Amino acid sequence: MGLLSAAGCSPPEQGEVVPATQLFTNAKLHHKYVTVTGVLGISGGFMGSTTCKAGRCDLELAPPEPGWKPPKEVRSTTTIRVSVGSGPNEMAELPAKYSRADLKVKTMGGKVLSAGDRVKVSGNLDCHGNNGEDRLPCHMDVARIDAP
Repeated sequence: MGLLSAAGCSPPEQGEVVPATQLFTNAKLHHKYVTVTGVLGISGGFMGSTTCKAGRCDLELAPPEPGWKPPKEVRSTTTIRVSVGSGPNEMAELPAKYSRADLKVKTMGGKVLSAGDRVKVSGNLDCHGNNGEDRLPCHMDVARIDAP
């Protein structure tokens, strides 16, 4: 019996499938649990560093459609927050000085993905700012990671 079964927990499910481009145009997705396929990347952040806090790091997800352009004044990638650890649905801790090659994300099935790989992520979306205004693109708190 696996640890999840023994604890009475089940692995996170996939959500409603939404095209990645919708994260850039549809603030009505706020607080929805969805599944999106895109291209994995490391966040640029201040001085080229990704932001990590409370055991989660901000990564980038780009729509997989070649030649897709975001709406005017909207970034071309969205932020996904991924837990740090060594298990499924987690990413390996980044060293103090890292490169794209250091990004290692483990899927539900145990496959390890890197920057530039296609990925399917499931989680809750946040599409509103602090005052309830629409904020695009939507950001995702990732609960499940799969290889597409």
